[in-house]
Amino acid sequence: MKAVYAVGQGQTAELKLDAPKPAPADNEILVKVFAAGVNPVDNKLITYNFTGLSFPRPIGCDFSGRIEAVGANVKGWAVGDEVFSQTDYWNPTSFAEYLTIDPKWVARKPASLSHVEAAAFPIAFLSAWEGLNVAAQVYPNDTVYIAAAAGGVGHFATQIAKIKGAKVIATASKPENFEYLRSIGVDHVIDHSKSDVAAEILRLTDGQGVDLVYEPSYVNSSLQASAKVVKKGGVFVELGSTTDSLPDVLETIKQRGGRFVQVSLPPLYYQKQADHFSTGLSAVQDLVRKGLKVQIRKVITLEEAPQEMLEVMKGASGPGKSVIRIVNDA
Repeated sequence: MKAVYAVGQGQTAELKLDAPKPAPADNEILVKVFAAGVNPVDNKLITYNFTGLSFPRPIGCDFSGRIEAVGANVKGWAVGDEVFSQTDYWNPTSFAEYLTIDPKWVARKPASLSHVEAAAFPIAFLSAWEGLNVAAQVYPNDTVYIAAAAGGVGHFATQIAKIKGAKVIATASKPENFEYLRSIGVDHVIDHSKSDVAAEILRLTDGQGVDLVYEPSYVNSSLQASAKVVKKGGVFVELGSTTDSLPDVLETIKQRGGRFVQVSLPPLYYQKQADHFSTGLSAVQDLVRKGLKVQIRKVITLEEAPQEMLEVMKGASGPGKSVIRIVNDA
C-alpha cells in the first residue's frame, strides 16, 4: 500500500509505495483511509520525537475512513461502518491507505460530512472542545478572546464559543483571515501585526478583560499579551505547555485574579482516557447541526503530504486545515 513514512528523526518524510498493509489484532479494526488531516504535530513527532518513535515508520494522526475488517473480540462495529478519529501519538499511522486501531478511540463519521471534512476535525476540534467544554466552560454572554483564531484549532474554538452564546474577540494578521473570521461571527477582529492586542481588548471590555482566554498560538509574545486581559475570576486556557518556560505569564494571570489551565491531547492518549476522544468526536454531529463548519484550506494527495507537513508546521497561510484525499470520492 501507499504510505507516508518518517525515515528518521529530523528528516523530511517520504512516500513509500510498497508499505505493508496492516492486519487487525483481535481487539482492533482495519480501516480503509479515505482522507487524513494534516497537523503541526505530524512533523513535530519527527522533528522532536517526544514519544520515542522508532524509524523508519508510518506517520500521521487524523483520519476518516471505512471499516474493512474487525478483530475477533470487537463488538459493536461492523465492516462498512464509517469512522473518524486520530491514531495514537505513540503509533501514528494515518497517512496511508489502511490503518488499524482499537475502536474505543473512534467515533462514527457524521453522515452530513464528507471524509475530507471529517478528517479535518479530530486533533484540532478535540483541542478546542477540551479547552472550552472540559478544562473550562463557556457560558452565554461571556466575552471570550481567542488567539490565532483562523487556524485549525482556532476556527473550531471560535465557532464553539459562538454556538455557546459568547461574544468573541479574535486576532489574525492577514486580510483573508479577517474576512473569514467575520464570516463565522467574530464580534471584534484585531490585527495583531499592527495593534497592541492587550490594550485593544481592554479598551473593548472597558478595562475589565475577558471571561476566558483560549491560547493555541504557541507564540511567546501572544501568550504574554493574552495574560494581561484575563478578568478577575476568569480563566486562561493554554494549548500545550509553552508557559512552563514563561513564569511571567503565570504571574500576570495570578495578579489579575485569573485561573490558568492547560489542554494537551497526548497525555490523555498516554493515560488511555479514550472517553475524552469518543465523547468529544460524538459531539461533532450536534454542533454541525447548530452551524459548526470546518474550513478546508487545501486538499492534497499523499505524494504532496511530506511538503505540506513542513508548510503546516511553519504556519501555512489561509484559514482552516489541510487534508490529504486518499480515495478519489472522499
